Amino acid sequence: MPNKNKLTVRVRMYRQGLGDCFLLTFKRKGKADFNMMIDCGLFLGTERGKEIMDDVAKSIKTDTNDRLNVVALTHEHWDHISGFSLAKDIFQDPNFKFDEVWVGWTENDNDPKFKEVRERFKKKKKALRATLKEMNSKKSEGLRETVNALVNEFFGEEENALGMSGADAWKYVLEKSIAQPPKYCSPGEIHTLEGVEGVRIYILGPPEDFELLDDEESPEDETYRKHLRMAVADGFLAAATGDDNSDFDANAYLPFDGKYKIASDNAENHPSLGKFFKSNYGFTEEDENSWRQINEDWLLMAGELALNIDGITNNTCLALAIELVESKKVLIFPGDAQFGNWISWQKLKWEVLDGQGNKTEVNANDLLRRTVLYKVGHHGSHNATLRKSGLELMESPELVAMIPTNKEFAANKKTSKTPNGWKMPENELLERLEQKAKGRVILADESGSAGDEKKPLNDRCKKLNLSSNETKRFLKNVAFGGSLVRNPGKTPEPLYVEYTIES
Repeated sequence: MPNKNKLTVRVRMYRQGLGDCFLLTFKRKGKADFNMMIDCGLFLGTERGKEIMDDVAKSIKTDTNDRLNVVALTHEHWDHISGFSLAKDIFQDPNFKFDEVWVGWTENDNDPKFKEVRERFKKKKKALRATLKEMNSKKSEGLRETVNALVNEFFGEEENALGMSGADAWKYVLEKSIAQPPKYCSPGEIHTLEGVEGVRIYILGPPEDFELLDDEESPEDETYRKHLRMAVADGFLAAATGDDNSDFDANAYLPFDGKYKIASDNAENHPSLGKFFKSNYGFTEEDENSWRQINEDWLLMAGELALNIDGITNNTCLALAIELVESKKVLIFPGDAQFGNWISWQKLKWEVLDGQGNKTEVNANDLLRRTVLYKVGHHGSHNATLRKSGLELMESPELVAMIPTNKEFAANKKTSKTPNGWKMPENELLERLEQKAKGRVILADESGSAGDEKKPLNDRCKKLNLSSNETKRFLKNVAFGGSLVRNPGKTPEPLYVEYTIES
């Protein structure tokens, strides 16, 4: 078991479903625990979501004695912040205190760069909503489902049954912080935890380079999946985000000049072209030549725009590297950072004092090489873990990965565009994680039967040839706890799984 005379950090991953909620507890001899929560959310549409997040919030409230010393919000996606809405009655208890709230610099409206970032983002979302209104045909059904999911399920754009949208939940947490204003974190900074010696927190992202914020798709040598989609069409984005479109009207950006347009209502009775349109294109989706109609083809780029917006938000993630100074062990929490965020870390350098009090330089690759715990980004998606500039640099023999995923829920996210659902975690990435960590990969949706919850972990370590002594040491530092009833009438599951690291 961990030596109680040394600083230890217990990393608890809640098993609420597809969403992130981590509670880091720094244990110090003779002092109260220091508790840091990173995100608290659950994907929209999860069965019994409110009841589950109530259980999570009650657990956090009880086990922290009503006090979170730091709440770090990585980004504004619903699966990372909805807990504050779903379990708002518990979080809003005036006795439940948040000492500090940390967010990325992109949330600071006093930062001179804030306005430009927010205006770009606002225009794209406005363009997307306008385009959604144009998708009225059966031909657009699949695309409409996908785009609507990205707009509402990821961002919580509409108020839920409890009356709190994603923006409301975000604002609520920022205002709940005792320390005001919240701590706006910029890359290259180092922060410490009040009263906790021997811990440095390096701010990796979000990047301050606007081009990197937009760069969400990894090149082939940085991803664990072959590319399956095109880049976003520059023409569509130019129309959607141009300076002259403060009141975006989708019809204003049709592919041809207005003087060539014949309104669809007038086409059938057009004196010279009506018969031509009828015989070559038809006027309903049932006409045999309706496949030739291109009325809505330009809207197909909306899917790429939606993914672009999602990627930009992921690139604004607050990404953290937590160093236990004495042992030089590092924990990486990247949120859902994608390519632009990750690659920006390569430019960062920090000057720190070594054990002898001498100045030494640290860079992101140093931190990655010393990583002993990696919180896998975006539930194990292919585009949120870089290959050569990320996972392949993690060479610690003690590496452990934690993935907040729920394969069953992801697989059920089926539309005509995603007939097999979502791959979370991506197979190729999961296999490489297992190889790098020699089986020490903890998935939030995986546990054995009551009394033998660690069996899947033990089996994985055995499969990947981790020695028996290393397996035993690893499993001693893993614990399951709490009780979660995912479906009434079914056997309760553990509410969380946690892993303890000794400095």
